[in-house]
Amino acid sequence: MGCRIKEASVRIVIDVFEADDWRRLLTFSTYPVMVPENRRAAVVEALTRINYQLIYGNFEMDLADGEVRFRTVVEGEKDLDDVMIDRVLNANLSAADRHFAALMTITYGNASPDTVIDLASLPARKNLQ
Repeated sequence: MGCRIKEASVRIVIDVFEADDWRRLLTFSTYPVMVPENRRAAVVEALTRINYQLIYGNFEMDLADGEVRFRTVVEGEKDLDDVMIDRVLNANLSAADRHFAALMTITYGNASPDTVIDLASLPARKNLQ
């Protein structure tokens, strides 16, 4: 499904797996742009810097085509209730939203990957100018 975040729309994929003794909910938010090949190394460095400070979830990029997405997962032995589902989906969208402008600044601007954490703390409008 599609979902609007502040500066873009992301594609959301939700994968639910159920076995007899456990459940898993996996969510992906995929950005609407592909990173050009000449900027992929810089974006990979930026994603690594972001991932290092994250508590929950991770960014990843497909090096073949430049697709960037954010992944979150929750697993449990019991049924996944609505609160857990809301929590994992909201955490996913929040992280995708918080870092979008900074990553686009590195992808299409002249920003250095080592500035991504500082850029993500700025209002998106300041990054996208």
